[in-house]
Amino acid sequence: MENEMYIYPLQIPRFCQEMLDVLRGCVVADFNIVSADNVVFQVHKSIILTRIRRYGTISKMNLMSNISNEVILQGNTQENSQNNNLYFDNEDQQLNSFCNLMRRYRYSTVYSLLQYFYSGLMIGIDGAVAHEFEEIATLLKFDRLLKSVQSQSFGEIHLEELVEDLRFMLENERFTDFTVMLHNENSNQKIPIKTHKVILAARSELYRGMLTSVVDQSNSAPDLSGRQLGALLTLFLYLYTDKLNINSIEDALQLFGAYSYYGLSDSLFDRKICAYLYHNLNIDNAIQICEGLLPHWNLIPAVREFGNTILRFIHENPVLIPSWELLVQKYSFLSQEAFDLSQEVFPESIDYYNKVNLNKDENKMLQNHDNSDDSSNDSDDDVGGGDW
Repeated sequence: MENEMYIYPLQIPRFCQEMLDVLRGCVVADFNIVSADNVVFQVHKSIILTRIRRYGTISKMNLMSNISNEVILQGNTQENSQNNNLYFDNEDQQLNSFCNLMRRYRYSTVYSLLQYFYSGLMIGIDGAVAHEFEEIATLLKFDRLLKSVQSQSFGEIHLEELVEDLRFMLENERFTDFTVMLHNENSNQKIPIKTHKVILAARSELYRGMLTSVVDQSNSAPDLSGRQLGALLTLFLYLYTDKLNINSIEDALQLFGAYSYYGLSDSLFDRKICAYLYHNLNIDNAIQICEGLLPHWNLIPAVREFGNTILRFIHENPVLIPSWELLVQKYSFLSQEAFDLSQEVFPESIDYYNKVNLNKDENKMLQNHDNSDDSSNDSDDDVGGGDW
């Protein structure tokens, strides 16, 4: 067992990989942990505190540690939220005790534990590390981790616990170090959302660039306007949990474009929005959804594909045709491209609509022809046939 190396999952979930990258790259790290062989790990206070908050007790951790109570915590211990001050003493001591505990273990054990904290993955665990993992899991009361170690189930991904802890960080504004200003268009007010640099940097290229910029070292971001408050709150919850919980059609339509704007790595983000719209599509909201889709039709592939479904739905519900015609006139600069793309998949929908327009054109031509005949008759009367 001492020489055995356990293999972690061949395909690491994208969410887990992003969290690992921010750990391995020491991106916006704010304090250090030191192993027994004096290897320094630059990590994030918010992640460590959140992951150990429900498990270990200070007395047990100090009892297990053969190191004195000397504080080896390095970094910024200043709390950024008034709410955090209520817990400062206890949590600061708990974090220091955890750092002292890590001084008992070698580099490989500490690094594997940190990777588990950040991603829920059990990576790089050989026989010796497994034994130490079992000891740490027992001490910190990580029951699921302990069961996995004891059963040698090192291919498991404990994503549920990670997501639960990260959601706790956001909803309870614990250990926050960054404020995002959201613009509520309904009340025209700016609402501060307290967040964590480590999550924003891990999940968004936009924020990672902002937070790692040498020029911008502030603890707040520019206002985020142009989207409704509910949609932005949904987006931030998605950054923390990788779950897109949409509450309304309006929020769903407001989320289009966030994938590219915020630099999200989830290529299925827009498809998830379309899936929500599809399952909630009905006669009452079809035109509203269409109007929300048209501005993105030429920009987002998922919108173009879903737009075909909308056109077919309108074709199958003729009562919507008049409203659709008015919408096309409003977005005339986009509608032709929409029809061209949709005709390849659902030509009958476009043919039906073109037929409606053709009938209008024919009626217009007939009317013009009648007017022309009237004008011609008037002209004949004037000439009086004398030329003939």
